Amino acid sequence: MFKLFIQTLGCKVNSYESDALAECFRAKGFELTHNQEQADVFLINTCTVTAEADRKSRQMIRRAKKRAPHAVVAAMGCQVEMNSSTCDADVYVGTQNRIKIVDEVLSLLNERTHFSNTTMTRNAIDHRSCDYQEYGPVIAQDTSRAHIKIQDGCDRFCSYCIIPYARGRSRSRNFDDIISEARMLSSSGYQEVVITGINICAYGLDFENNAIGLCDVVKGIAACEGIRRIRLGSMEPMYLSKSVVEEFAEIDKLCKHFHISLQSGSDRVLEAMNRQYDSRFFKELITEIKRLIPDASLTTDIIAGFPSETPEEHEQSLQFAAECSFSKIHVFPYSSRKGTRAVQLTPVVLPEVIKSRTEDFLKLAQLAHQEYATSRIGKLESVFVEFRDREGLLSGYSDGYLRVYLNSSDTRLVESVVRVIPEALYLDGVIGRLASTEFVNS
Repeated sequence: MFKLFIQTLGCKVNSYESDALAECFRAKGFELTHNQEQADVFLINTCTVTAEADRKSRQMIRRAKKRAPHAVVAAMGCQVEMNSSTCDADVYVGTQNRIKIVDEVLSLLNERTHFSNTTMTRNAIDHRSCDYQEYGPVIAQDTSRAHIKIQDGCDRFCSYCIIPYARGRSRSRNFDDIISEARMLSSSGYQEVVITGINICAYGLDFENNAIGLCDVVKGIAACEGIRRIRLGSMEPMYLSKSVVEEFAEIDKLCKHFHISLQSGSDRVLEAMNRQYDSRFFKELITEIKRLIPDASLTTDIIAGFPSETPEEHEQSLQFAAECSFSKIHVFPYSSRKGTRAVQLTPVVLPEVIKSRTEDFLKLAQLAHQEYATSRIGKLESVFVEFRDREGLLSGYSDGYLRVYLNSSDTRLVESVVRVIPEALYLDGVIGRLASTEFVNS
């Protein structure tokens, strides 16, 4: 039996796809291993969203060939898609038709076994396709929550982003396949699922007459018995209308946590980013969310040091982000990606300035998170208990994605949704007491 070691870089979508390929390899008789030296196949799922991710991906491929010289080194993903001509892996495929890599790896293994030749010609897989890649239900995931991929690709072409070039146009997954996976996950014991994709709000826009959308997916999963909580992955604001928010508000199982990418609080910078909304639109959107879903937790992404951004625009962005009262801010220093329009913008922000602006936003992010956590003290929280930590505390996330610790030795609460009243700030979240011994939704 051949042994497979998988290494994944990048986003939750990549993690999902690695799990999917692991299942495909298992179906062919492979056994997963966590020992690199024992691996017959070293599979690397690459990322190219930033220059650093691109560098790490190339480094991982080179290291794999050194650490496991006897193994077949296979690579896939966004970095390979954008740099296939220089990929050092034995077998490689970009972002489409990834499933073909299983048979190519198996074929190369059999050839090497037969001919005892470890220097076979590298194989590039033909990946020309515009359809969504269906893997079937993906079960081998995180121990507490599962991710369901509903869509791939992006049509937005933000000026800083390489992903539309790496992933291709937006492609939606078949609705019935999504619901089938949700039911399979429920029957396997998962109670919380996260809807993920490259641009989940674009789900269904490529279907005829746009008959099905993201809200339909959420409702379909909510109808699955056993699924207690549903989370949404990152969302683009330009897709979120009042009617969509109103539908979200009516779905009881949908967590009140919405990650909506802002990227900048400066209207001129937003235009240069090709974000296709302004700060007024964004502010009105989050105001509407908070009106319809009063306890909603809002998190976001910010890019610091975008080309041509002035000191005044940076301060404007900081002030706007502070006014939005986010519960968490993910801060990304601008990373130049060859092939994007942003690399042509001037003046270029110097690296030391990018670092300084990043630090400004990190300070704001820390303050925003602390203020949100403080605001939840004394409030009733619905918490999915994931594990018991080394200190003996139970730990999990609230509906609003706040880390909550519970001083209890009752291990029966693990993998259950319970009611907790936070009493104080603690580490990266809050610590509280059990409000009742009754489980939520049990």
